Amino acid sequence: MRPVLYKAGLDPVGLLDSDGKTLIDSAGNTLLASGDWYSQMSFSNFGIGALTDCISCEVTEERNGGYELEMVYPFTGVHFNDLETRRIILAKPNYADDPQPFRIYQITTPINGVVSVYARHIVYDLEGVPAGFCDVTSASAACSSLQNDTGIPHPFTITTDISSSAEFAVNYPSSVWSWFGGKEGSLLDIYGGEWHYDQYTATLKAARGQDRGVVIRYGHNLLDLEQEANIADMYTGVLPFWKNDTIGELVTAGIVDADGMFGFRRILTLDMSMDFNNKPTPLELVNKARTYMRSNNVGSPVVNITLDFAQTNERVDLCDTVTVLFEKMGITATAKCIKTVWNVLKDRYSSFQFGDAKTTIADTIVDLQKAVNRR
Repeated sequence: MRPVLYKAGLDPVGLLDSDGKTLIDSAGNTLLASGDWYSQMSFSNFGIGALTDCISCEVTEERNGGYELEMVYPFTGVHFNDLETRRIILAKPNYADDPQPFRIYQITTPINGVVSVYARHIVYDLEGVPAGFCDVTSASAACSSLQNDTGIPHPFTITTDISSSAEFAVNYPSSVWSWFGGKEGSLLDIYGGEWHYDQYTATLKAARGQDRGVVIRYGHNLLDLEQEANIADMYTGVLPFWKNDTIGELVTAGIVDADGMFGFRRILTLDMSMDFNNKPTPLELVNKARTYMRSNNVGSPVVNITLDFAQTNERVDLCDTVTVLFEKMGITATAKCIKTVWNVLKDRYSSFQFGDAKTTIADTIVDLQKAVNRR
């Protein structure tokens, strides 16, 4: 389908009356009950109109990251004068999901008769919604608090299928959006998972994708010379140790090898002093090291591959897992689809990016700092 343009909709900022619950217009007339001002935005009609003259339109989504639309539109196109910031473009974003609303945040100056229009998924509106203070102990309670305990009303539903328990707290002024990921103490940092956005619903899923049996073979349907360096930097085991400089104690446990057959050995020395409050036994070190190896994919090459659509005729969606074979080295790795680019006009993917999900989620800065502190 061609993208469709809609008005911006009512903005809750500054439209609350004295009870803080009802939206009013400039004359003091009641507009809509709180939380219902987007009811008019059902996208059941063609709004301002279909953007039939757009030259190109792509939606890029990253795993737990950016979700944006970019469109090139001619100066002579119908509805060119209707393109304004904060208005909404409805477009299909991927193979599986229904069309999604994207709010325009930038329109470039016309160059050579065209403009570039940039829009973010409507869920970014939560950047402007203050979160209420909370201190809860489960993912479901955290999502419920972020949805309901806010400084202004909003139309979003925030939910999760994660059942794990861990403390989540909001104890300083901040936006709801800021707690989705990207910082220590966020939902992603504490509970993990993968975000999925469907219009005004944000769902933190334990696992969004699946393994559809897609196989990418290095040297066959994958030709990426830079991947050699990633394989060369792979560790095949760890040497864990614990030390207490104050009393001069050291505990080691020998090398713990990763599962698999390798034509070389490359061992990571792993300081686990911060993982134990008291002096551990060698066996405790080994068990903790194995947990670290599973969590950090020690023994698997770091995969970072970009494929255009022509390189695979098999279905792959964001967060799906694929198998990558490095046959000449006897290594099999798995990788997440961490980025997709969907061609709205052609109704198909333009490209995929596969990689090590741990290093590409929105809170990568936090994970990197933890890794630095550990070494």
